[in-house]
Amino acid sequence: MGSIPRISPRIVKFLDVAIALFLFAAICAPLSARAQTPGKMSGSVYDQTGGVLTGVRVRVRGPTEQEMQTAADGSFVFPALPEGDYEVIAELTGFESAHRTVRVRSAERTTISFTMQLAIVE
Repeated sequence: MGSIPRISPRIVKFLDVAIALFLFAAICAPLSARAQTPGKMSGSVYDQTGGVLTGVRVRVRGPTEQEMQTAADGSFVFPALPEGDYEVIAELTGFESAHRTVRVRSAERTTISFTMQLAIVE
């Protein structure tokens, strides 16, 4: 039988370090991808006299689509939106719809407000 070739201690140490770095990178990559905290968008909707509007349908379209209605104080909140550009649409019967484009950033709060105009009835 032949003898088993000996591996240099320097090569063993190099391989240990290379494997450790590979494992560290493999573990950290998914953590950084998950670390993106969603952004938040909130705001209020008013009529042309400054009065709050309740029950306004507010929709966001972008990396995700969501919708809700304004509360009794005219406010709305989208608590968890992925980072990106969104079209925000406010609609209420009897009023012209309002549109705005906004950018939501990770872990930041974006605040907007709408003033809706009465629709002209002919």
